[in-house]
Amino acid sequence: IKSHFDWFVGGGASEDGVAPVTLFGDPCSDDILEQREKDAELIDFFQNAPIALHWLSGTGHVMWANQTELDVLGYTAEEYIGQPIMKFCPDEEELVLEIFKALGSGNTIKDVPVRFRTKCGKIVPLLIDSNVAYKVDAQGEQQFNHTRCFIRDDTGRRVREARAAAMASESERSLKLLDAFVSRTLHLVKTPCHVVQQSLGIIAANVETLLARLPPSTASMVDETKMLVDRSIALLCSTSELIRDASDLMRFDNGAAMHTVSASVDLVAFGRRQVDLALPLVAKPR
Repeated sequence: IKSHFDWFVGGGASEDGVAPVTLFGDPCSDDILEQREKDAELIDFFQNAPIALHWLSGTGHVMWANQTELDVLGYTAEEYIGQPIMKFCPDEEELVLEIFKALGSGNTIKDVPVRFRTKCGKIVPLLIDSNVAYKVDAQGEQQFNHTRCFIRDDTGRRVREARAAAMASESERSLKLLDAFVSRTLHLVKTPCHVVQQSLGIIAANVETLLARLPPSTASMVDETKMLVDRSIALLCSTSELIRDASDLMRFDNGAAMHTVSASVDLVAFGRRQVDLALPLVAKPR
């Protein structure tokens, strides 16, 4: 019986001055009952949705908020609804004004980070998506009715960003340490190479002098030694150039700039020196 009638209490005057209390019931049709069930389902959908929802008036006051949002912030409906939204995000006044400016221009905002203060004083990072619901006035023009605001927890995103920043910082530090290690290692390798190269140069000069003094019968053995020394010098030169190129590449990675130095070259003299170096190889008996 309760669900099939709309009940209300009425009263009236009596001759003895005592007002009677009368319970009235208007019968409800099946269509009305069905519509009420649908309305109840829709209300439950918004009130207990897995995302926080609220409406704001044109003055920035909370017109409505679902139970999810109240649970997130810890307020009761009486403490939250009807209050200016600035009261719950006092540190974000400038940002909230910018949001209202964007919404007032007909824009939709998405993923805007805003910090809210809960009832217990805790600051929680939230993301806001919002647009405006308009109503048509008597002149047929659209007027600001209320905002549609959806808020989501932003803690996970901030944690991921902090982790990514920490990993990037650690990677940068590790790369700097690696660069310093490689640079130091290249320096330690390059220095002995220069020493050995200079020593082999002295040996090559002595062998050249010895080769000029020896008779042709024993010169062949010394000649082989000279070839071995020359090859060793060439390999050391290649190694030194490789180390120098690697060092230059590391400097470029660290932001160093290349500065070219121009110098004049006597091509005739350079060509003659190369010919003089090649002649012994060409004239060597097989």
